[in-house]
Amino acid sequence: MCETRSQVSFIGFVTLATTVATGYEAMHMWVENVELATENDPEVKKWQWDLETGKWSGQQAVGGTDPALGFKGRHIVRAAWMSQHWGVGYSTAVIGSENTKGDGLPGPAGINVIDARLQRTEDFLSSAIVLRASRLGQTDAALSWWSRAVALAQGKTPEPSIIATAVIPQTIPPSPLAQRTIASALVSLSAFYAMSGQYKTAQSVEEASLELLKTIHPLPSSPATPPETLHGLYILQRSSLLSVHLAEVLHARRQSVDVSIRYLESAVEASTQVARCRSMNKVASGLLRDARRTAAEAWNLMGILHEVRGSSPKNILNCYEHAIGWAGDITLSAPEAPDGILESEWNIYRENYTRAKQVVDKLTLN
Repeated sequence: MCETRSQVSFIGFVTLATTVATGYEAMHMWVENVELATENDPEVKKWQWDLETGKWSGQQAVGGTDPALGFKGRHIVRAAWMSQHWGVGYSTAVIGSENTKGDGLPGPAGINVIDARLQRTEDFLSSAIVLRASRLGQTDAALSWWSRAVALAQGKTPEPSIIATAVIPQTIPPSPLAQRTIASALVSLSAFYAMSGQYKTAQSVEEASLELLKTIHPLPSSPATPPETLHGLYILQRSSLLSVHLAEVLHARRQSVDVSIRYLESAVEASTQVARCRSMNKVASGLLRDARRTAAEAWNLMGILHEVRGSSPKNILNCYEHAIGWAGDITLSAPEAPDGILESEWNIYRENYTRAKQVVDKLTLN
């Protein structure tokens, strides 16, 4: 009898293990053959969205992961892709930066928040790539890589020892992918200078970057293909982030509050336009999430500046109300942060809104 039970238990264990292993490999095959498959849509190729997949795929012509990575390496890369795109559950991590100065606006931008999906993705990729040395905290190395990214996007050969300063390209390259690469690099460079307290340099980078991105054709007024529309929205969203950065830097430099508010209003307008437009799937969903977060942060910071300026309580509440709305839960009924909004950000929006509403309610009763 005992032997029979042991046989049944063993068979059950083998069946369960086989089912789990099959499901695991099925997920990897789906990512390999579907999610990382090569793109055949000519419009997608025209606007070079197919090359975005190449950041994960080692075989641009046929798609999928690079066979040179081997069995384990390819599984790790696919696991990293799944971690970023499918998530790892609800979690965030908040850390303080030793290089951050306390002169900026109080709000989400003053806190280093790491999305758990991105952290988990980085963990997987770190296992796949053995780095010669860590670059974290090495200022010259970081600036050098940003400078090289901009140079390569312009079709130039970067100098081996090039170190980036606040030099912004004079013209934008014709390649859509290069335009998006430069836009993203400029946002990162802006954030680096601001977070390291180099406010004067940050302001120069942000003002020049905004002028440069204006030279890229605006969103088409006539009917356009989804890939073309998405490209315009991508550039517009990066412009809105630069506007938020510039508003914070100007405030940190004790510039006029009105000037900071104007840049935040520009960020709100751009982010709202992005958030209300839906086109392609993968990239668009991430862009929509970023636009919502940027709009919410811009409205929240605008509320803070209106408080500094001494605006009417109703005007201040209106800003915080918009921040809550763009975050996704105007009723404040959800126990956790809305989808796509970090808990740390949500707590700040909710506290500011609640405080402003209490002031307005008190004035109304009196």
